[in-house]
Amino acid sequence: MKTKASLIFMTIAMMMLVACANATPPPAQSEFDLGARGFAASPDGRLRVMGNAPVLVALKQMTNPPAAPSGWELIGPVFDITARDQQQRPVAKFLAPLLLRFDVFEDRPLTVLVHDGTSWQIVPSELDADGALIASVDHLTPYTVGAPTSATSATSRSVTRTPAPRTPTWTPGARATSFTPGANATVTVATAVPSDAATILKSAAEAIKQKTVKISGASGYTGSLSVAVPPALQSALGAAIGMSGTGYSGFYNAVNQVVTIQAAGSRGAATGALSLLVEPKTSMPANASDAQAQLKSLFPGITATLTQATSVSNGYVFYAMSGGVAYSLGYVLYNNVPLAYAMIGTGTYTSLVPK
Repeated sequence: MKTKASLIFMTIAMMMLVACANATPPPAQSEFDLGARGFAASPDGRLRVMGNAPVLVALKQMTNPPAAPSGWELIGPVFDITARDQQQRPVAKFLAPLLLRFDVFEDRPLTVLVHDGTSWQIVPSELDADGALIASVDHLTPYTVGAPTSATSATSRSVTRTPAPRTPTWTPGARATSFTPGANATVTVATAVPSDAATILKSAAEAIKQKTVKISGASGYTGSLSVAVPPALQSALGAAIGMSGTGYSGFYNAVNQVVTIQAAGSRGAATGALSLLVEPKTSMPANASDAQAQLKSLFPGITATLTQATSVSNGYVFYAMSGGVAYSLGYVLYNNVPLAYAMIGTGTYTSLVPK
């Protein structure tokens, strides 16, 4: 009987070992005393949470995270970040903000995303000196990095010149309308170093955002510019650069694009500037009133009274002309990505701002 019982016990033990060996391993998780160490890091090194709150922070990769918002993709794992105080009580909100630092290896516009229990929301983010994506947060829930599937990006293209007249030809994207500049148009080479381009872009963006912004990826360009924006905006940019404009483009908050085209003065007939800010979003407004309220909040530097465009099939567009300055604000769905934008034109560029 003892022998038989021993065999049964050994058989059960072997079955348990096999079951454990075949079981799916639990998600990677780690817990750190933030008050003692000053940081908590995920096992894969992709995320670091920094701060000095006296809590235990756990970082767990979610095996079945919420789906990405329409027009976006999630880059890397989704981390469910939780915290407990010294009495083991859950802590969700902090008086002093914590810093999230994601190590990402993507050469495209990115942002930190947070899931609020219902949907993904954008967290204002920046790139640090090492190229990591950082964001300041005051509460802990699932976080990850996201990117628009059709990211706004600026690309310099060459200019085709003909012997006479010396007029550059602007070649738009497939969905944009063509533009032919006047006979006196010239294309100037943007010779600004990145720091100078960043200064120009910073000034243009801050006038519209009414707050300090950090510019990244700043550059000058020549010829035409391809930006993932609706055709009317693309056409306006092409027209401005064709009217002897010098262009600059870059990003703020890591994922939002700023473009400004400055008149070349004595080298052309154009005066003033044309500036465009584009901010990808995770959802569209519920209606025109909601769209206008959000746009006025996003771009508080524009205080002119706006008039809604009569017909826009893919969103909401508003226009204003005040004090010799033209404004166009919109919330549109482009390439399946919700985009909020603001365009301002001064001088001879006012006529290029789409209504």
